[in-house]
Amino acid sequence: MQAVRRCGAVDWRLTAAFIGGVVFAVVLGLGFDGLTPNEPVGATDRARLEVGAAEQLSQSGTGPLSPDDLAIDDGADGTPGGGGDAPDDLLPGRQTRGRWTPAREAIDPRLQALLDREADGALDSVAKASGGKAGRSDCLVSFLAVDLESGAVVASRAPDRSMAPASNLKLVTTLSALHVLGPDWRFRTPVEAAGPLNAGVLGGDLVVRAGGDPLFRDGDPDYARGRLAQLAGSLAEAGLRRVDGALVLDLGSFAPVGPAPGWPTSSASWTGSYGYVAGLTANAGLVDIAFEALAGGRTQTTIAPSPTGLREESNVASTSQTVNDVQIGLYDSSGRLVLKGELGPPGRSFERDIRHPNPPALFAALFLRALADRGIDVRDGFREARGVAPGRELAALETPWIDLITPINQDSVNPVADAVFLAMGGATSGQWTREAARSAVAGALTDLGIDPRGLHQVGGSGLSRDNRISPRMVVELLRAALAQPPSVRQRFLDSLAVAGQSGTLEDRMGGTAASGRLRGKTGFIQGASALSGYVETLGGRQLVFSIVVEYPRLGGLNNSVWKPMHDSIGAHLAQWSP
Repeated sequence: MQAVRRCGAVDWRLTAAFIGGVVFAVVLGLGFDGLTPNEPVGATDRARLEVGAAEQLSQSGTGPLSPDDLAIDDGADGTPGGGGDAPDDLLPGRQTRGRWTPAREAIDPRLQALLDREADGALDSVAKASGGKAGRSDCLVSFLAVDLESGAVVASRAPDRSMAPASNLKLVTTLSALHVLGPDWRFRTPVEAAGPLNAGVLGGDLVVRAGGDPLFRDGDPDYARGRLAQLAGSLAEAGLRRVDGALVLDLGSFAPVGPAPGWPTSSASWTGSYGYVAGLTANAGLVDIAFEALAGGRTQTTIAPSPTGLREESNVASTSQTVNDVQIGLYDSSGRLVLKGELGPPGRSFERDIRHPNPPALFAALFLRALADRGIDVRDGFREARGVAPGRELAALETPWIDLITPINQDSVNPVADAVFLAMGGATSGQWTREAARSAVAGALTDLGIDPRGLHQVGGSGLSRDNRISPRMVVELLRAALAQPPSVRQRFLDSLAVAGQSGTLEDRMGGTAASGRLRGKTGFIQGASALSGYVETLGGRQLVFSIVVEYPRLGGLNNSVWKPMHDSIGAHLAQWSP
């Protein structure tokens, strides 16, 4: 899953011990699955982090894969399933009423043997990789591969098993959102006056209504600050100069901030991968912290976005020695962020993102600063509320949701996926709840011709262990995506990572036949590992596939066993010919 921020070449390993009521977490430069439930974050040195006790083959042949290569003709009227269906030779598994049926079985014995060999080899290596803590009988490897031209299942292994898909669930979230919201839907965050506005003075509260916008742009933690500055500017242009009340954040039907059901229990729960979705937030509730060692014993520390609303204490020293002993302490109960330790030699840098313990407070801190910068004084600070009576709208922020599809699928940013998931509930029923979102997704799948009963979805990101879907259903979803109108199909395909080139696949399968030809979505939480997507073979055939693994929740196995297996299977698929 994600919020991956690469910080070095070697993965981190987390160990922890309870000392005096505080969890001291030591991060070591060792090969490991990493702190975050997705692709690993790396560091070349050790770093110590303190967490408050209150926290809970070579390429040849045809050119690389492009989205156009995967196109399937649309219905005559350009709508999914409308007018005329796509040609039978391209959509052989689809019935005229629009429901996808399992592709016909035509297993290729050569490909099946190759993929089974990779799966069996990985299973046989578990005992050694786990130090004897697990064996092949404790693990399950499932996969399905379908040739799009013939509609034939060319390789299959337990494809109907309902499994935790980790971040492969984001494929369900984004394709459903494209169907439910359409590419033009926007998050909307209105600001209202709860009282009379006379001569620039608001005699009451300034109310911001939660619209679920994560205010996120990948790689730009200050994006939210800029957007809120624009909003404050609009209020100033509307004549607002003073608020004789509070900034009130109306969180509406959004659930209280916190973990979703089934989230992994982890001593890394302070990291960005565990960012909380909220009705009002900024930078998807993530805070980026960067350190750079300078000469003279000084270290430059940059926190973005800022202000955070946290009590920040920073004392990281620079040293001439080669060391990364940076400590990050996040204390939920008191709202403290403590940074200390050593970093060196001068010129060495270190970066990490963490989750904010209360994203609405982060939004409030940034917006209050933006208002102050425009000369707008808010007398009573901020407070959170629900069900505030409607007031007069003064300004609003609008953000296209479609701008988030690439951070979700290519970079696997969890709280952004959860925000889009909730948006489907809000858009269809006015309720920004998981229940409403699940209903919207079920409707989308039904419209796409996929039986939603095979899906159990807790959130949008795949972080929950309670999510369930089969590899066959993932393949059906990916096949259905290709039958969508060009604007929908293209945005979906463009959002996926490409082997050896981009996103969470940038550093994988390079130099193999899959490089530039495999386009897909990765997934990992401890105990589950997945890779699903599309492959253009060296001979120009198009395959759709899904691989999902269940295994004991032991560290190290994803990097040492399952990811290499995924990559080998991807290379075999790219070399397949009928």
